[in-house]
Amino acid sequence: MAVDDIARTDSGTYDDDTLSRYQIVVITLCAIIALLDGFDTQAIGFVAPVIAADWGQSLAGFGPIFAVGLLGGLLGAILFGLVADRKGRRVTLLTTVALFALGSLLTALAHTPSELGLFRFLTGLGLGGAMPSIIALTSEYAPARMRNTLVSAMFCGFPLGAVVGALVSTSLIAQFGWMSVFLLGGIIPMVLLPVLTWKIPESLGWLAARGDHVRIDAILARMGQTRVRTEPVVGEPAPRKSSIAALFVGGRAFGTILLAMVFFVSLLIVYLMVSWIPGIAVQAGHSVGFGVLSAGVLNLAGIIGSLTIGALSDRMGAYRIVGIAYVLGALAIIALALLAAPGATILPFCVLAGFFCIGSQMCAVSIASQFYPVELRGAGVGWAMGMGRFGAIAGPLIGATLISADGAQRLFTLVAILSAVAGIGILAMGGVVRRHRFTLAKSQLAI
Repeated sequence: MAVDDIARTDSGTYDDDTLSRYQIVVITLCAIIALLDGFDTQAIGFVAPVIAADWGQSLAGFGPIFAVGLLGGLLGAILFGLVADRKGRRVTLLTTVALFALGSLLTALAHTPSELGLFRFLTGLGLGGAMPSIIALTSEYAPARMRNTLVSAMFCGFPLGAVVGALVSTSLIAQFGWMSVFLLGGIIPMVLLPVLTWKIPESLGWLAARGDHVRIDAILARMGQTRVRTEPVVGEPAPRKSSIAALFVGGRAFGTILLAMVFFVSLLIVYLMVSWIPGIAVQAGHSVGFGVLSAGVLNLAGIIGSLTIGALSDRMGAYRIVGIAYVLGALAIIALALLAAPGATILPFCVLAGFFCIGSQMCAVSIASQFYPVELRGAGVGWAMGMGRFGAIAGPLIGATLISADGAQRLFTLVAILSAVAGIGILAMGGVVRRHRFTLAKSQLAI
């Protein structure tokens, strides 16, 4: 029943709830790519002061360089999301990994701010472009009963990479100079490419839409599975040709807009905190070491929160649990801001914000991947991640205005408000999906 049943499903997910060794390998490789993104994001923050000192440049002048790297991520997510739907997830992933490896290696050779900005843009293009493919592949190869957990666990690679970036960068810079950080960031994906070529499969749903029976049978045999699950899909059947416009038709428009808002707000929160928590901690009277510790606690709490919220989502529904988690985070943070002295609240804030806000954001990527049918999944996830990159660009800029009196209190309040907005957006999306499924059920009964 393999090929015909796959061809009739819009979701491209599996009826067998077992998790094979092959699926674990695929999801782990996707997590490593997410880790490399997190490593790069954190490492550039540690390297910039060293480069500025070497080149005799002001650190403030690196703002445009940070922004152009994030702009590359924005364009890469949208562009390569579309490419993944049209040309396949596998070839798109291999291309984007090669692109960010090349960009990182070239960054180590930069001698001027202009060259550095160009190579950071190239790196961002590849890193942003890889995200839609790894999210879609993890969602499509995860068993339905634990899909939210596994997608969230895969995306934990990002904050884990940020922690690794903080630890490794300091040591590498001290021993080998700033170029070594980017050399490592380029060599690892280059070494990983042959493994990805060998192990990463194509999406079964994408292959079925093109009638590639031979590759479908080969992949199913490696997984020990022969069936897929037909799941209700939001909106009408997707068009054969993926496009951004297709995300706004067939009942998907409101959900697509809500996803853009949620991802914008979520990544604004993440990059605001990652960029400025160490500085806010120092401003509150703590040491630089305490500031670095705060950033580590933030990321660690995010990992724990993601795994917890993801597991609950598989049992009780992703929209409900992720939405409530965002709102609970907002309530807990605002209570902390009102009831405690700023200097004593940095670590508790990092625990709460990391667990609820960053943890929920990593679970939101699973919602994005499951909202769209397989023919639009790359474009849909790329759209959401691309809109999120606008928030990533805005986060550090907004944070700069908080480095003033009562900076910690202002940061707490802003994060609480944004978390509440994201929670309301996710809960509203859940309402859209439930209404659409009810409408589908009524129309089928009428028939």
